[in-house]
Parts: sequence; structure tokens; C-alpha cells
Amino acid sequence: MPNFTSSIYRYFESPHSVKDLFALIDQLKIEISWVIEAGCHNGSDTLEMIEMYGMEKIYAFEPDPSARFEAEMVLAEYLGSRVELSPFALMDKSGLVGIDYLGAPGSGSSQIRHHRSDDASGIKAIKLDEIQVTWDGGGCFWLDVEGVAVEVLIGSLNTLKKISVIKCEVEFHDMSQTRKSNYRKVFSLLSDNDFAIWKCDINPGYFGDILFVRKKHLSKIQLVKSRIILNLVVLIRSYIYPWLGKPQDFEQKITQ
Repeated sequence: MPNFTSSIYRYFESPHSVKDLFALIDQLKIEISWVIEAGCHNGSDTLEMIEMYGMEKIYAFEPDPSARFEAEMVLAEYLGSRVELSPFALMDKSGLVGIDYLGAPGSGSSQIRHHRSDDASGIKAIKLDEIQVTWDGGGCFWLDVEGVAVEVLIGSLNTLKKISVIKCEVEFHDMSQTRKSNYRKVFSLLSDNDFAIWKCDINPGYFGDILFVRKKHLSKIQLVKSRIILNLVVLIRSYIYPWLGKPQDFEQKITQ
């Protein structure tokens, strides 16, 4: 059973790292000219995209002041040339939003709350579609935004037309009153905007990374595979895992 489970995991293995992501992009022979990174945290992934994979332009967003300070130090050599680092949170509308730290400030684990103009800890949120940038060539959208992927995507619908690949972290299980499962909304929104799921993390847990690819880059057979993956993910995440119990118990149960 463990070997079978491991093989299933490998089939659905998603791009957790920059290396994984660019290996899949290379496999599909997709040309990427720039990256939009929503939630660059301490800048380590940003730096790897530049130095290991030659990205000429990265538009990075990090609203957490402590994490952004670290990113500024890590990326100092490239700021203003190959990296544009913004203090804004990407959302579905402009305004102030609050920020909750799930770990220590600067740990790269923080959650954007919905708009509250009276929030003393408010940070500025903007829609990606409001940014005045000429998007030449194909791009990649890297989202690590702790529970607000749907809001970020809604504010990016026009920009999505220029994007070929999306790597998105989603929530598969409700974590609290403010952290709701959002993966079906992400699937639906991106499907409506001409993206197909290509890889998805089915490891037990609250979070998972998913790779979406614009449909024009996939063959008819690959699109059929995408539909199969989508249906299996919904089956596993919505029915099988909840039946097994809490996410922290899944691994033990399915490998016994």
C-alpha cells in the first residue's frame, strides 16, 4: 500500500519549488519572459528564478514589512533592474486590508484579511489589472498568498490574458472562520479564463500547490488528462480525505 500511495503522489506531484516549476515549464516547451510573484516573502525564490533560470524581469509583491525588508537585502543587486519589489498586497479591489501573522512577523507566514478601511494595521491593496505595465511575451504567475488566491485572481482577470502558467497555493480544508477552503473557486475561475489544471498536490494537509497551464499550450490528449486530474482531485479532496478524518490523520491511515 505505501508504494502504491507513493506512486499516486508522484503522478500528481506539484511544483513546490522553483526548480519543480521550471522543469515542468521546460517539459511543456513554454516560453516565459517574466514572472509576477504574489507573496515573495524573503526573496529566496525570486533570487533563484533570476540566478538559476535567467528570468530577466520579476514583479514581486510582499506586503509584510519584515519579510519585505529581508527580500530587499537578498535582492539588492537586482532591485530596479530585474526585480520590481512592491509593498502592496494584490487583491480584488484597491483599499486598505489588515494582515494577520500566522507565524512570527517576517516568517513568510501571514494572511491578508478582507478590506477594512479602519484597520490600524492596514496595508495598501491594489488590483494587478491597475498596474501600468506592458506585458510583452508570455508570463508566469506565482501565487503564495495564504488564503486569498481567489481575490488576487479576480483583480487580475485582464492580466491573465498575458499569462501562460500559474502556480497557485490553495486551501483544501477549512482552517478557521477566516480560512475557508477555496480550491473549487480557483478551479472554476481559471477554467473560465482558459486555463487547465496540469499538476496538483494531493498530499494530505490543508494546503496544496497547483500548476495551471493555458489550454493553447496543451494537446487534446493533455487536455483530457487535465480533466481526469481535475475530477480525481475533487473526488479525493472532497470525499475520500474528509471520510478518512482530519488532515493530520490522513497519511497514517492511507499508508497502513
